[in-house]
Amino acid sequence: MPLGESFSWEDEYSSDILDPIAYTGTYTACIKSVKKLEDSEYEQYDLEKDENADAYLISIEMSGDITPTVGKVSYNSTIPNISGTRVPEGGGYMGAVTSGFDGSISRVISDKYGLSTLLNNNENNQVDYSGEFIVYGYKEYENLLMIKVQKKYLDENVPSDEKYIYFKLK
Repeated sequence: MPLGESFSWEDEYSSDILDPIAYTGTYTACIKSVKKLEDSEYEQYDLEKDENADAYLISIEMSGDITPTVGKVSYNSTIPNISGTRVPEGGGYMGAVTSGFDGSISRVISDKYGLSTLLNNNENNQVDYSGEFIVYGYKEYENLLMIKVQKKYLDENVPSDEKYIYFKLK
């Protein structure tokens, strides 16, 4: 998926960890920018330098219609499932930093909707926000940002590469 192009997907999520929750949703997202962090910026984001990787600050616009069906679902649950990065040659970095700094997705959602504000069960709830997150990617390689589509991820009949939405970071 190219930078600046919007994409949409339908998803569903359920978990029995702690308190059971479940919801369905239709999302639209757009990666607005990708910025490689300078060495001097790592401390600002409380990141450790990895000699094999660069850190990227990514700006995303998100909107969606979320319908909780079980339990108490907060707006923070609408953060996309950012799995990390991978390179076509194999390997990658798992995870993303989505909180802990001004402009982060978690902080934007908290400021806009409240930290633990709940979505209304069995109703369509709209979300709309722009925020940032950080991922690591291998130096000197074409890195692909991976956003997991939970509904496809749980379906064993879906090929592994189709369980994610990919974006080129370079």
